[in-house]
Amino acid sequence: MPKHFILLATVLLLLTGCGKQAPEKPVREPLPSEYKKVVEMIQIVKRKDGKPTFFLEAEQLVEYESHFEFQALGEVFTYSEGEPELKLTANIANWYEKNERLEAIGNVLITGVKKDFELAAPKVIYEILEDQFTTEGTSVVQTSRYTLISDKLSGDVPKKILYASENVELKDNEGLRVTGSSLEFNWETQNYRIKGPLTVKIGSK
Repeated sequence: MPKHFILLATVLLLLTGCGKQAPEKPVREPLPSEYKKVVEMIQIVKRKDGKPTFFLEAEQLVEYESHFEFQALGEVFTYSEGEPELKLTANIANWYEKNERLEAIGNVLITGVKKDFELAAPKVIYEILEDQFTTEGTSVVQTSRYTLISDKLSGDVPKKILYASENVELKDNEGLRVTGSSLEFNWETQNYRIKGPLTVKIGSK
């Protein structure tokens, strides 16, 4: 048998043997994004020119790779000129530090500290730097005089104005019921402006 055939057969046997002695390493699936740490009893305070602008407290903070999750959320406050203006409560809240965005989820309730104002929604996203918020899901705003229902709301805290769109309905205590395509509502003065097409009903019928 030619020598080169013998050499080739020997190399093949060696390779086969190596394959049996050193099997391929199993490929591991990437690990899911898990929390890094848990902190009990946490507070966050944001200030501008020495005055508070934002306050949050919770019984537990869970840190993930992309965000922080506040569990057993306590009270969240936004401030105007150093005085508390709006209070937020919810089941949990996700905090995205890089964008300074807070997402409150589950039984979200925003109330005016000194003003007659209450907003209930399934989810509220609050952009701290812009001092603005948006809601997801059907939201209800109530004052002593008006009830506003809308599938989409956004709020400008410095201007104290709500912008409502999608299935907008406004009712007052005297039986007035107005529906339209969009609405602007000032929760301080309780003045509003509705854009059409409009439907207006007066009375209980």
